[in-house]
Amino acid sequence: PMKINERAMLVKLSISQWYNNKVDRKVSDEVAANYGVSEHNDRYVKKLLPPEALKPVLQCITELRSFHNRNTMPWQDDSVRILPSANFFTYRQGIAERKAELQAAVDRFCAAYPAWVEHARQSKKGLFNELDYPTPQAIASQFGVSMTLLPFPSVSDFRLDITDISIMDEIKRNTEVALAEALKGANKDLIDRIYKRAYTLYSALCEQDKVFRDATVNALGETAELVQTLNVSNDERVNLAVKATLEVAGLITPDRLRASTAFRNETAKRVAELLTALKE
Repeated sequence: PMKINERAMLVKLSISQWYNNKVDRKVSDEVAANYGVSEHNDRYVKKLLPPEALKPVLQCITELRSFHNRNTMPWQDDSVRILPSANFFTYRQGIAERKAELQAAVDRFCAAYPAWVEHARQSKKGLFNELDYPTPQAIASQFGVSMTLLPFPSVSDFRLDITDISIMDEIKRNTEVALAEALKGANKDLIDRIYKRAYTLYSALCEQDKVFRDATVNALGETAELVQTLNVSNDERVNLAVKATLEVAGLITPDRLRASTAFRNETAKRVAELLTALKE
């Protein structure tokens, strides 16, 4: 059978951005002098531009991170995650598309930036300081997205220049335990994803007057299918969770749920049983 390091890799997504704030030392010093405290205790941090100026850009960054997290699994460090080889091309394409969307949003923001600076000049009055505001080019250069791929560690390929066999064996054993714990956590995350989707659907089904979107229903099966792709260790519990979820999801259609209260109640019961099974 294929080893996990042949079915998965590690990926790190780094996103840099311009932060829309600045410490106003003049105001901080004035407050410190007025209240007789050290200027090091408190600082006055001001927003350079109103939040809506950067909202579209920040939404793109949030979507980039969300896509990255959805299509990978947690590793020991939050900034590095497990990327299954089977999901590599979907992941790479999705990141490229969202990176392009972010760049377009940054370009639009930079084009509108002089007008936002003028808005700040009028609204901030005495707190406005021209020197606080970088050029559009300087701001654009602070936004960036980079993806770093690393090989998934394999204990069998562990090579160290240590002649003491017992020490080397101990290092390998500790590494095996760490890898097993990391994968255990990743597999728990996969089942938790299905559970959260199932619970969202169950909550909607229990509110008889609630009008729910098709996406709430369809997300259950879609999440199970993605989890199936992400299950690089072929964990049996994850496989069973996916199988049970797809069986339930395959019986549900949004239109039928809306048309029949009896079917809605029956589906709520099925989803409740699925939730119980996922927690076992």
